[in-house]
Amino acid sequence: MRQSTSQLRHLGITKALRENAGYIVLFSLVAGVLVLLNIAKPVVFSKIIDGGLLKKNWSNVQLRCLHFLIIALAISLCSICHGILASVVSNRFATAIKESVVDRTFKLHYDFFHRMTTGDILTRIHNNVESIRDFLMSILHSTMSSFLNFLSVVLYIGFVQWRMLIAGFVIVPFVVLCIYSFRKVTYRRSLRARQARSNCNEQMVSSMGNIIYQKEVGIENRILQKIKEVLRELKAASIYQDIWTGVSDSTMSLLMAIGYVITIGYGGWLAIGGRLSIGNLFAFLTLRKRFISPLDFTGQIYTRYYTTKPALARLREFYSHPIETGNRQHRRSR
Repeated sequence: MRQSTSQLRHLGITKALRENAGYIVLFSLVAGVLVLLNIAKPVVFSKIIDGGLLKKNWSNVQLRCLHFLIIALAISLCSICHGILASVVSNRFATAIKESVVDRTFKLHYDFFHRMTTGDILTRIHNNVESIRDFLMSILHSTMSSFLNFLSVVLYIGFVQWRMLIAGFVIVPFVVLCIYSFRKVTYRRSLRARQARSNCNEQMVSSMGNIIYQKEVGIENRILQKIKEVLRELKAASIYQDIWTGVSDSTMSLLMAIGYVITIGYGGWLAIGGRLSIGNLFAFLTLRKRFISPLDFTGQIYTRYYTTKPALARLREFYSHPIETGNRQHRRSR
């Protein structure tokens, strides 16, 4: 624990947290406002149906539509502020890390520079920090937006009619199973297609480069047959890849359709029993896809983390090199 805290302090993270405390608080406030606005949006939408369309009250429809437009504009403005603050925080953190790295670079033991004879050290470290910045920006912006949308719909449905959460989540395990099952197949097919494409390119380049020699020795027909064989292999691999991708997408669409049927059926049963208004049912249908948003933001975090993991490892290795002591620096200066 002490080592992790020391490493964070050396990286400038603790200093960046102190310097960006105001931005972080403002970012959290904007996120909270976004959640409230995303809850208010389906509430107003349900009132357009219940208090306006079903009662044939045109003036009420106009008023609620105006409220809906104001909320939509407010969400757009808050989303812009959310993106700006995410960029500010991630870039300020990256700058703090870079300053810490530059400061440490000039204090490193000369053996480090003796071993690192090729390439620009600061440029490579700069690229590693940029990867970390991209990861942080993705988490604060795209992933956080998906999470806030999911949180708002869960709070809205839980407040209006918590039983509808059952209808919302009942299809999610099957979606996860579908994604997990098809991911292996599509990955294998995609890998085979890439290998076939690589073999095809290699065969064509090598054959065309020696075409004059092949004509002289009379083996051009055999080489031509090899090229046609790899082209047929590439065609088959590409077709199978497209087929399995299409099957995966179609299965996902079918599961989403089943989810809509369950939602309409269960919600309609609650509406007939007077436990759910028609407006809230229609509002929930517009938010139906947000229930699978956890798959989106967890997938984003997983992908971004494994993309950034090598950069984190290289930066950790950089900080493992010893720095010069004051006495050694004094002796070298003399």
